[in-house]
Amino acid sequence: MYKYASSEVYSVTLTTKTPVFIGSGSTIGKKEFFVDRNKIHVLDMDAVMKAVFQNGLINDFQNLMLSNNYSSTHEFLKSFFTDTEIKEMIRYSCQCADVFSYGKPPTEIQQFWHTPDNHPYIPGSSVKGAIRTCLIGAELLDEQPVKYSEITDRIHKLENKYNNIMRYLSVSDSEPLAPTDLTLCKKCDVNTLGTAKPLNLVRECIAPGKKLKFKITIDCSDNVLTLKTLQYAIKRFSEFYTDMTKNCYDLPDNCGVFTYDNNLILGGGCGYLSKTVVYEAAEYDEALEFTANFMMDKFKNKHNHDIEDGVSPHTLKYTKYSGLFYPFGICSPEFK
Repeated sequence: MYKYASSEVYSVTLTTKTPVFIGSGSTIGKKEFFVDRNKIHVLDMDAVMKAVFQNGLINDFQNLMLSNNYSSTHEFLKSFFTDTEIKEMIRYSCQCADVFSYGKPPTEIQQFWHTPDNHPYIPGSSVKGAIRTCLIGAELLDEQPVKYSEITDRIHKLENKYNNIMRYLSVSDSEPLAPTDLTLCKKCDVNTLGTAKPLNLVRECIAPGKKLKFKITIDCSDNVLTLKTLQYAIKRFSEFYTDMTKNCYDLPDNCGVFTYDNNLILGGGCGYLSKTVVYEAAEYDEALEFTANFMMDKFKNKHNHDIEDGVSPHTLKYTKYSGLFYPFGICSPEFK
């Protein structure tokens, strides 16, 4: 840590404990990649088109895109280009073993956030948003629980409060990683009995065990926010999250070892409980009713029995990595 005027600047290392997904909003279509053993190779379609044009293969390429004359883009490329030439058309490559263990390739892949030269990184706004959820959740847990009718109003008041407080905190984007630090992950729903259901949704994720470097700056001029405040909020929120999931959901078979304690739950695919603070705001039965009603309104007939079953939502979001199940998004922060 070092001080600059009224601010404290900390170096933060975020270590991924389970696969982490930060979606860019872009997708990779099934004809924009190919698979070789346990790796997926994402093509540079501009380079492909340039090679196609220079070699007079426009009609052949149109047949690829519009028909089933070729089973894959790779088969098409191998018909006209050498392995060395194809290698020059690859943007980047990453692991994909756990996705294809389920069978046929995905029709598309949700892409991670990348720099223009294809290096994945985590935007500072994602980390800041996760910290904000922890701060709101920790304050709610330290107060008396509210009634069902007061949940929305109490949460909105705290959200408005922390919209102002968060201006005292700045989080940089992470330093970029290599594309080889990515892995493909298939989303799975795991119900309260621990039964896993794979979904047809594949994401690029930062693989477990990767370290991302950030800078966090805290404006101490009004003594509104401190590092101890952030660390306490992360600890308080994660401990409550641990108790919630442990009490309500069984682990799937072949589950990896992980813990939420003192960790951030970051990014997409983490599920409702990691993004909201309803259960932190009220007693369990009142929060359950509130959440179940929200789920029934949003997803119609899929949550009609949540209240009588005593759990809402009735699934957690997992993925498979190295043959074992893990929840998305667990990251361990270290502040220096």
